[in-house]
Amino acid sequence: MRAAGNRASRFGVKMSGALQRAALATLFAVVGLAGCSDGYVRFPVTDISPDNLPENVEVIRLDESNIDTFSRPARGHVGTNLPSGRNWTYFVGPGDILSVIVFNHAELTLPAGPQRSAEESGFLVRTDGRFTYPFIGEVQAHGRLPEQIREDIETRLEEFIPDPQVDVRVAAYNSQSVVVSGQVGAPNRQALTAVPLTLIEAVNAAGGFTDDADLRAVSVQRSGRLYTVDMQGFLSGGIVRNNPVLRNGDVVNVPRRRAEEAYLLGEVARPNVIDLSIEPITLTQAVTRLGGLSSPRADARRVLVFPPSRRENARVPTGYIRAERRPDGARVSCWSPVTWSMSCARRCSVGTTRSAACCQLFRPCAPSKADRAQPIDQGVGMFKSVLVVCVGNICRSPLGERMLRTKLAEAGSDVVVTSAGIAALVDHAADETATEVAAAHGVSLDGHKARQFTAEIGMGNDLILVMEPGHKHEISRIAPAVSGRVMLFDQWVGGKGIADPYRLSREFHEEVFKQVAAASDAWVKRIAPRRP
Repeated sequence: MRAAGNRASRFGVKMSGALQRAALATLFAVVGLAGCSDGYVRFPVTDISPDNLPENVEVIRLDESNIDTFSRPARGHVGTNLPSGRNWTYFVGPGDILSVIVFNHAELTLPAGPQRSAEESGFLVRTDGRFTYPFIGEVQAHGRLPEQIREDIETRLEEFIPDPQVDVRVAAYNSQSVVVSGQVGAPNRQALTAVPLTLIEAVNAAGGFTDDADLRAVSVQRSGRLYTVDMQGFLSGGIVRNNPVLRNGDVVNVPRRRAEEAYLLGEVARPNVIDLSIEPITLTQAVTRLGGLSSPRADARRVLVFPPSRRENARVPTGYIRAERRPDGARVSCWSPVTWSMSCARRCSVGTTRSAACCQLFRPCAPSKADRAQPIDQGVGMFKSVLVVCVGNICRSPLGERMLRTKLAEAGSDVVVTSAGIAALVDHAADETATEVAAAHGVSLDGHKARQFTAEIGMGNDLILVMEPGHKHEISRIAPAVSGRVMLFDQWVGGKGIADPYRLSREFHEEVFKQVAAASDAWVKRIAPRRP
């Protein structure tokens, strides 16, 4: 395959014809290319290549006529099918407390007194739906309006009092309620009253949505059925039916927002993850939020965007795609879109201006049923080697190395996992307390010898996982060429870093062990995902 030299090709690679009809919910971004070893380009990027494409790859020419198609919002708002009648009538039920007043007949009204509220002096509706009133005895209340109860009492009191004037009110609403749970400030039970309670009012009364709430997927359980309500559609799209009036027994759950991530690595200022679940993000915005291109190393003409495959017979989603340097060293020219909305989790990297180029993809985050039915091709894994790095290479990194290696092996992966330190205590064994804590949980650190991180070691690994954000800068200082391969060990479980337990208490080591274990599990799912 012959590259187009310095001319930027205006092609995007597409794994399915469905992309032409879908909005960018099916897109993920891969930004540029990082250096890698000798190889060859395994997918077409030039004008002359489409004729020689395999069946599971399709190339779309991007120009002024179709670029807007791929810039539309990934998801629109949908109206709920939850019955959203605005009429609401409160019927008295067991547990309610009624205030009954007969004017000019104080003896028929329970005295409230200065220390008693209307609730304390009212009439409790018993579990049989009735309450006892002077002179007339049992009064049916369950399933009736306060006005109906008033008329009943007046009619029956006429036998004892001429032309009685009665007032009946609900002093305490206890019989009907809704529950609000999930990602709200204060999950609670809320009593329904004579005033209609809408979904947004119930959420606000529960402390409002948290930062992690998924407003598009709020669920309401009613009468044994589960309804999904797009609250964002009401708040932003004006869909009134998506703010229904709640009924007795409704259970509202606000789920945690599931991240839809794009991974921008390579020649950007701060390689990191972009969360696409909050708002539509263009490619330019994503790169800018991470500090922009790493000038002068980045080549803005060599940016690729790869959508996932949706074709029934596509094998690409079951493995990985790797674009490496051509044998003749020619540069790979790719199209460079300016404003592309991105959606769904994929990996991206921006290439350098050198001839060596490497572009890699993760598995699709949400494979179709057909994709899940395909066997995983373990021989086409994106990562062949992972390096775990901390400071001394005697506590966290050896623990992460052994744990990640074991879990990957259990998942059927042959990825090689090693460790090093940016200021290693060379040839030292693992820390005594770290070794004891690990052994107590079935992880052996025996035989470990600390070693110093070097540029050569860094270049020999596909992925470098560090324990603290500051370690990224040290790695970049020692080996600038591998900066695009560096991510946090706890990237998927907080991303704040794992503190150094060296010479601290055993309890601190225990906590670090838990963090390393959780982070290892998260990485295993991404490096060697299992299919159900």
